Amino acid sequence: MDRIKMIKEAQAKRQGLTLEQLEMQELMTNMDARKKQNKIDARARTKAKKAAKAAMGGERVAKRASLDINLEHNMHHNDVERFIKDSSIMDAYNEAKNDWD
Repeated sequence: MDRIKMIKEAQAKRQGLTLEQLEMQELMTNMDARKKQNKIDARARTKAKKAAKAAMGGERVAKRASLDINLEHNMHHNDVERFIKDSSIMDAYNEAKNDWD
């Protein structure tokens, strides 16, 4: 008889069980721990899938709802001189330019 088996038999006698009953309890304990870990892993996978789906969904929404500033016809202002002349930026620049002299 090997030493581990003798230890298990002594443990079973202390608990008032047979060796088979003790082994069955250990098996059930191990199975319950594996089931619990599998549930945790499944929840983590589900959360990761939902996060990835949400990120991809946000990308689609961003493409649809963009202001189209990166399109070629929107990259340049058509009448730049008129825009600058009528803006308050040009007025502030001209006033500041006079102060520099």
